[in-house]
Amino acid sequence: MSSHYLTYDLLECSRCRQRVMITSKSRGEIQCCSFPMRNVTYDRLGHYLDLSLAQKSTLTQCLSSIERKIAQSDSFHKDIDNLKELIDRQRALGGKFAKLLMGLSDESMSLSKSFMNVIDDLYLSSLNLYPKFSQEAKREGNWEYGTLFDEATELDKETIALLEDILYRVEKSPTSTP
Repeated sequence: MSSHYLTYDLLECSRCRQRVMITSKSRGEIQCCSFPMRNVTYDRLGHYLDLSLAQKSTLTQCLSSIERKIAQSDSFHKDIDNLKELIDRQRALGGKFAKLLMGLSDESMSLSKSFMNVIDDLYLSSLNLYPKFSQEAKREGNWEYGTLFDEATELDKETIALLEDILYRVEKSPTSTP
């Protein structure tokens, strides 16, 4: 079996929104409507990662709720171990999506850089995204969603404070790796 993977870039015209898939690198730029086409591959893959991470997180929470309900019943006792294993595997896969999305890896990136990637993402969500989502939800009369986004904002701010404190200690530690 061949280990060759087909890679491609997805280009899009800013005017007519026509998309073209390029399977090999070429010299020069590809134009449409007399303008250069822009590479949307990263945007598309980043969006897919976002959706996948959200789905895995939601699924893990739902499965954990089901697990708690099953644990209360003796008739499903056999199934609980299988469900726990499934939840752990879902959580691990969600962690892999999160690592890709946040630019984290187990390779040579420093601990400080990993913290900064997460903190940057939390700043984006707590200062821009969640407040905007909350405002829109409340404007539409959906106070439950608005309150949930407000809660997410506050939780992200608390997480930022904790991570910045830990990051400060990591950077001041004589044994830390840059």
